[in-house]
Amino acid sequence: MPRSAWDQLRDGIQAFLDVCTGSDFQRIVLIDGPAVLGPGAWAGLVDQHGLGPLRTWLQRAIDDHQIDPLPVETLARLLAALIGEASLYIGQAADPAVARRETGATIDRILTGLRSQPASMASRPGAIPSTR
Repeated sequence: MPRSAWDQLRDGIQAFLDVCTGSDFQRIVLIDGPAVLGPGAWAGLVDQHGLGPLRTWLQRAIDDHQIDPLPVETLARLLAALIGEASLYIGQAADPAVARRETGATIDRILTGLRSQPASMASRPGAIPSTR
């Protein structure tokens, strides 16, 4: 059975965080890449290989009613910033394995907040209204 868009989104982010642990990824991709290629070329690569797939996963999860409909571009950029900061934190941590584990759990918890809620939950006092 194919995995849902939601599962692919979560698994993809966790896999990205795995790459950030114990590798030169942070230096090469987040520091040297933009400096060497320049802002225009770098922005194009980030859009194609980072934001593009993230937008696709998010839109599929919205289309499948797995997460509430939110502006995909805004959501993708905010999640990308969160993921980028997480990778820097992991790369600079005294114990990258602990930082990776804690960061992964925290990001997964944040993502869980995007999940669509059943109608009965959305009508509870204090619930955040849907954007539908």
